[in-house]
Amino acid sequence: MDTTNGPLFKMGIVVATAEAALALAKSRTQPEELLDQHASGMFGEVNEQQRRANLDAIRDGGRIVSIFTVASGDRLHVVTESNWSSTTILLEGEA
Repeated sequence: MDTTNGPLFKMGIVVATAEAALALAKSRTQPEELLDQHASGMFGEVNEQQRRANLDAIRDGGRIVSIFTVASGDRLHVVTESNWSSTTILLEGEA
């Protein structure tokens, strides 16, 4: 996916759960790193089916999910809801 033109969709209000914030701090990962990848179509470790669903969601305004493993080994999900009014960073298992 071409990331040179900036975000492919709006993320709305961005929040992180307390557990996700701890995982980000523990791994010294800035949330912007994950958010930039998510919004530019680099969805991390999603499978091919989810990648295709994300591309459809970008076209149709649906829910978009990315998965990233940070340096601490924690897996974080970045989820933009279908109305694109909010995006949540959460630790895997919190979904």
